Amino acid sequence: MAKRKAKPKPPADDIDDKVLGLLRFTCHVNPRLDEFEGSVAIGNQSVQLILYTDEALDLTATIKRTHELLRRHNAIMKRAAKYAADHILPHYNEVWQTEGSPKLTRKSLTDHIKVVEMTVHPDGRATYWYDAGDLFDGHGLRIFLSAETNFVDHDTPG
Repeated sequence: MAKRKAKPKPPADDIDDKVLGLLRFTCHVNPRLDEFEGSVAIGNQSVQLILYTDEALDLTATIKRTHELLRRHNAIMKRAAKYAADHILPHYNEVWQTEGSPKLTRKSLTDHIKVVEMTVHPDGRATYWYDAGDLFDGHGLRIFLSAETNFVDHDTPG
């Protein structure tokens, strides 16, 4: 008779991390994936955190990756600003710019968008969600970070 594989044990509903603060269980995305939420202060701004467990419902790898991303936050944000200027700005000026208004500059774009949420996965991928104000007619802005810490794509959901 074959042994049954043990069902993953879910983590506690609340996890108090010394760097991230209180992480609260929010939902079972599916039987092998849980979601936790929290928030951290970065500079004078609060950033929402959405963290996902691995398939064993373990949050350890995601917490470790989030610590790394926060330690390197300033450098990552400089690279995000470069990505936005290189990849999003040309598209904005071609598609979203209001007729008759001047083209958006690199500085005005990066000054206008603010990180409001980070979604982090146990494999190292992360998504930075931005408040873009009225730039994209109320649409949000997401920039996707690979496990290798390279910005690889973006979209404007909503």
